[in-house]
Amino acid sequence: MTAYYQGIALWQAGNVNDAVGAFANARKLGYKHKEAYDYALSCAAQAKDNVAIVAIAEEAYKEFGGKDIQYLNVLINDKLSKEEFDDAETLINDALKVDANNAELLNLKGLIVENKGNEYAALDECTKAIEIDNTLAQGDFNAGRIGMKKVVAQQKAMETMNRSDYAKAKEEILIPLLKEALPYMERAYQLDDTNANAKRILSNIYYQLGDEEALQALDK
Repeated sequence: MTAYYQGIALWQAGNVNDAVGAFANARKLGYKHKEAYDYALSCAAQAKDNVAIVAIAEEAYKEFGGKDIQYLNVLINDKLSKEEFDDAETLINDALKVDANNAELLNLKGLIVENKGNEYAALDECTKAIEIDNTLAQGDFNAGRIGMKKVVAQQKAMETMNRSDYAKAKEEILIPLLKEALPYMERAYQLDDTNANAKRILSNIYYQLGDEEALQALDK
C-alpha cells in the first residue's frame, strides 16, 4: 500500500512520471486494485508517454478483461496505429461481447473492416453504429464517405462507356448511389459543421446531383 500512496502523493504534486513508476511498483508488490491501473493510466496520459499507456492497458486488460472498456480502447487504437487490423478486430469483437451496443466501437470496427478491403461490411457496421446513436457524427461521416467510394468506383467503370450506355448507367446506378450517400453526409455536417471534409464531399454530391439550391445554401 505504501507504494500506492506514494504514487498518489507524486501525482498530486504534479510529478506524473515518477507517479507512474510508483503505481507500477505498487502493482508488483501485490496491490492489484483497479485504481492502481487507472491512476497510472491518467498519469501516463498527462506525461504523454504512449509506450507506458499501452503497457499499463495491456496489464490491466489481463487483470480485468473487458470489464472496463477503456483498456480495450487503448489497445485497439495502438493496433490501428500499427496497422495490425486483424488484431484490432479481435480486440473490438472482445469489447463488443461486453458492450454490444457501443456505437463508437461499431463505427471503429467499420473502419477496420474497410481497411481490410470489405467496404460493404464496413458500411454495415457504420450504419449499425448510427442506428444506436444518431448523434454520432463520425459514424454518419464514415457511412457517407464509404458510400462515395462506391460512387468513385462506379464512375471509373463508366469511363469507357459510349454516350448511351453512360447515360443509362448514370441514371440507373450512379445517381442512386449518390442519393444513398447523401443523407449520411448531410447528417454528418449538421452534427459537426466544423468538418471541412464532410462539407467538401457534400458539395460534390450536390454538384453531381445538379442540386444548385442546396449547393448555394451550403456555401452561405
